[in-house]
Amino acid sequence: MYGDTNLIERRLLVQLRDGDTKAFEQLYFTYSARIFGNILKMVKSVAIAEEILQDLFQRIWERRASIDPDKSFKSYLFTIAKHLIYNFFNQQTKRHDIEAHLIAASSE
Repeated sequence: MYGDTNLIERRLLVQLRDGDTKAFEQLYFTYSARIFGNILKMVKSVAIAEEILQDLFQRIWERRASIDPDKSFKSYLFTIAKHLIYNFFNQQTKRHDIEAHLIAASSE
């Protein structure tokens, strides 16, 4: 059973590399809920989690030609999600620092 799942996923990944939108949709429906839940745990905002999930699958589509169907797609997805979450928190920190600097400068 598990081997069949791997073969199906591998076939979907090969089809995705070839630009098959149906394969992309199938992979999205297979993984999106689980990844969304993990993103939501980290960012604590449904809207932000949805945005990160959208960015994640947009990157998958844009980089589909470089996907290796012999490697774990799930690991690939979670790695990209992790980097997008880190980027989100880095941007939040930078915004906070800029706002603090502007507030301090305006009170001088």
